[in-house]
Amino acid sequence: MTAPSGLAQERVIMDALTDAGLTPGDVDAVEAHGTGTALGDPVEAEALLATYGRSRTAGPLRLGSVKSNLGHTQAAAGVAGLIKGVLSLRHETLPPTLHAERPSQHITWDDERIRLLTRAQPWPAGGRPRRIGVSSFGLSGTNAHIVLEEAPPHERTDAREEGDPPTGRLVPFVWPLSAHSPEALRENAARLARHIEERPGISLADIGHSLATTRTHHSWRAALALDPRDSHDSALIALRALASGDDHPAVFTADVPVHSSAPRLVWVFPGHGPRWAGAGAELYETEPVFRHHLDRCAEALSQFVEWDLLAVLRGETGTLRLKDQGVAQPALWAVTVSLARLWESYGITPDAVVGHSQGEVAAAHIAGSLTLEEAARVITLRSRLIDTLKGTGGIVFLTLGEAETLDLLAPWEGRLSLAVVNGPASTAVSGEGPALAELRAHCVAHDIPVGMLEKIAAGHSPMVESLRESMLTELAGTAPRPADYPFYSTVDGYPRDTPLTGGELGADYWWDNLRRTVRFHGTVETLRESGHTTYLEISPRPTLAPAIQHILNAADPAGPWSPLVCGTLRRKRPERATLPLLYCHGHAPGWTAVHPGARVVDLPTYAFQHEHYWLSGDPAGPGVPAGATATGHPLLSTALELAGQDTTVLVGRVSAARLPWLADHTVEGVPLLPAAAVTEAALYAGDLIGAPRLTELVLRQPVFLDRPREVQLAVNHGTGA
Repeated sequence: MTAPSGLAQERVIMDALTDAGLTPGDVDAVEAHGTGTALGDPVEAEALLATYGRSRTAGPLRLGSVKSNLGHTQAAAGVAGLIKGVLSLRHETLPPTLHAERPSQHITWDDERIRLLTRAQPWPAGGRPRRIGVSSFGLSGTNAHIVLEEAPPHERTDAREEGDPPTGRLVPFVWPLSAHSPEALRENAARLARHIEERPGISLADIGHSLATTRTHHSWRAALALDPRDSHDSALIALRALASGDDHPAVFTADVPVHSSAPRLVWVFPGHGPRWAGAGAELYETEPVFRHHLDRCAEALSQFVEWDLLAVLRGETGTLRLKDQGVAQPALWAVTVSLARLWESYGITPDAVVGHSQGEVAAAHIAGSLTLEEAARVITLRSRLIDTLKGTGGIVFLTLGEAETLDLLAPWEGRLSLAVVNGPASTAVSGEGPALAELRAHCVAHDIPVGMLEKIAAGHSPMVESLRESMLTELAGTAPRPADYPFYSTVDGYPRDTPLTGGELGADYWWDNLRRTVRFHGTVETLRESGHTTYLEISPRPTLAPAIQHILNAADPAGPWSPLVCGTLRRKRPERATLPLLYCHGHAPGWTAVHPGARVVDLPTYAFQHEHYWLSGDPAGPGVPAGATATGHPLLSTALELAGQDTTVLVGRVSAARLPWLADHTVEGVPLLPAAAVTEAALYAGDLIGAPRLTELVLRQPVFLDRPREVQLAVNHGTGA
């Protein structure tokens, strides 16, 4: 180890201060590298005096070094100093520098400018920000210096300290817990329960935020979904259920595959939504992101319609009804776009998007192919044109496969069309109203499962051909651009084995979207085969989730991830389980948005499961020679006094196999006996003969542990050598 020159150190320190816009007096303490040598320590101290010692008015610079506490940390020296600095800020204490009762005689100490931390020094927060410098020297004189500054005081932004807790948010407070095994996971839950019992005033959001941001997320996972209105008792009941392995409606668990890439997520936009007032109204009041984007959608729609989106969603008297297709489709588009943006704000973003019928308009905008105004134009034109056909046709849903449905439709060729293929046994037929009534009567008479006839405009059938020219003319100026998220088409006639680039989504595409069959089943199969395992329906209620689940259940699992299908809202209310399930299946939300205004609080440490993997027994092994004694020392297992020579010889067998920690210290891949281990062995031998001080140690050659080594250490009683 080479100590950098004093001038080089001064330059590095001043550069660090200048870059941060600080003066030497703005820093309270320094964590020194502390070479422990007669050359390096004075050079470092003089550099600190020449920089931080300038014109100090806030008291002397406090100086410490982690090496005096731990020994030389070698390549981890700078990182160890950094960790010590962070912990000093957190615990508001500058810890003592141990074993430094007699400061180096080679340094001219100036207690007015720099003072050694020989005892713990309180370092409370308050007033100006606290700062600590950290130095680190590397091989050949490499020098680094950073300045740590405490974070600004945390200001809560949620309403929990001012009134009632926020409710009706899209996601609950989520407590993520994880471990390497189910046993450790249960013990972690038990520890957390005991911790909360002792702290009845602790915030639920603070606990969730701390679990999410200060803990490593391991393979065995659990998540608690807690409403902001839940009490500590509710949380404790859920935690105890997890600890005991019992079921609880607020507890979700899963085993995440180890060393697997993140699961691939698909956002699904449906073509049908709520026909009731109030969809999204609660989110509009409680979620600023949702409110912002719904307002933007309302503004975009106002260029093409005469009704007010927000008034319609609230169900205000005198407004149009959501049961009218000309209103329902744009309203659903606005709600789904706003829900998607809200999921983005929570850090849940898609690997692909797919839309069903008019849901493709929302998918195209979210993918980045259409601007908000272009999407508003497409959806309003589409809904306005198809509304002109109201009362002339309808749609019927069948629990049949595609081939069976086509055979069934043969007598009504030209009057009825295959409109939708949702799954292996889920189709829809659209066309003329009288023909649909005949088809339904035929199905009832022959015990063929059939849904009710919906008397709406018959999209995806020849009945819309009269709309073609108007649609292509009015959308002629649409200029789609490359998509940010892969867009998988469900339109019959487009390849589904790869996503569209986004540039194809012009006027011709949107005509095909209205006229051709919706082949949702085939598109989901393509997504499944390409490794997409998680499907999140972006809608006011789950309409496609059952079909997706049926498709996934009918296929063999592809890859390490189990399939997951989630919804967003259910009859106006958020799906509480969605975010916990996403976390348990390997997805990583943005936790700051999940727990707004939350702070980091102290939590119990990890519940390590202690298992012994090596044989226990006498370290000296069998057959200790006569006259020798077993020492119990891990390196020097046997001690023997030589007759008439006033010398004790200590012997042992050193190998990385017997002492696995030795393998952590390597040079070019070969384990090397650390100098610290040699030093400790020498001190042990000296202590054995009553000479516990080590004045000098010279290592003439390294001890490589590429194979087991027999070692001897001889110590003279008279000289202590």
